[in-house]
Amino acid sequence: ANKVIQGGQIERITNQIDDLVPENYMDTQNAITTARKGFGKDYNAARDGGDLVDVMPLIKSLDDEIASSKGGIKSSLQKVKDLLVDQNGNPEITIETLHQSKIAIDELMSGEARTSMGNISKGRVKDYTNRLIEAIEGSGDSGAAYQAGRVGTRGEWMKQEALERGANFMSKSEFANPETLSAELAKMSADELHTFRIGAAQALKQKVGDLVTRADATKKIMDIPSLEKKIVSAFGDVELFKKYITGLEAEKEMFKGYSMMGGSQTSAREAAKADAVVDPSRIVRGLVQM
Repeated sequence: ANKVIQGGQIERITNQIDDLVPENYMDTQNAITTARKGFGKDYNAARDGGDLVDVMPLIKSLDDEIASSKGGIKSSLQKVKDLLVDQNGNPEITIETLHQSKIAIDELMSGEARTSMGNISKGRVKDYTNRLIEAIEGSGDSGAAYQAGRVGTRGEWMKQEALERGANFMSKSEFANPETLSAELAKMSADELHTFRIGAAQALKQKVGDLVTRADATKKIMDIPSLEKKIVSAFGDVELFKKYITGLEAEKEMFKGYSMMGGSQTSAREAAKADAVVDPSRIVRGLVQM
């Protein structure tokens, strides 16, 4: 009974979670990686396309705003313009070159450079980045392919991030409280929410899988208010959560029943006392008769 009932609890709980969220974590992760690489190839091919990009309207707008700006805003916008022209001041016109310009502008918005920029400067640089992307993606078939590859690649990266965050949903460093989790989930797309749920299911299975067989696994993943609120949000479905709790309640009651039947230390001591007074010869005779 010790091996069958207690050891079987973890497997049954794991199976219950699999029934609620059947997708496998590693399979999902591998599928995302494969899809992302596929989009990446299309993205790279589009950058070598023959369609040319007209960035003159963008440069004209930059010139006008630079002329009327001062300080950090003027400096930031000038850096953006410098990345859109060649060494002779002529506009860049190929998708590949302007893609490199976009990467360089992104670097202006990251790390120490971003920290030194004011909020208005950040907003203006972001606006011109978006307009540059629109110009590239509006340049014929190559631009359309660039858009498809960029959007697809970004979507797969977002799903990967959601999957990993789901696997860490119980961590306070990732989500300080249930309210923080709910707010972050509200920003996710349907695909991201789905992969987040797969990651969360993996976290629950990992939580009970790391326990010893003599412990009641349900104590680690239920009857903890903050955790249960997080699980409700992660499942995204109250009815699904009810099924989860119902299964755990049954396991908890079964474990209690096992303890009463002989799994507790008190029962074990009583059984040992009883064994001590049994006549060995009587056992031998019983075995012979059997």
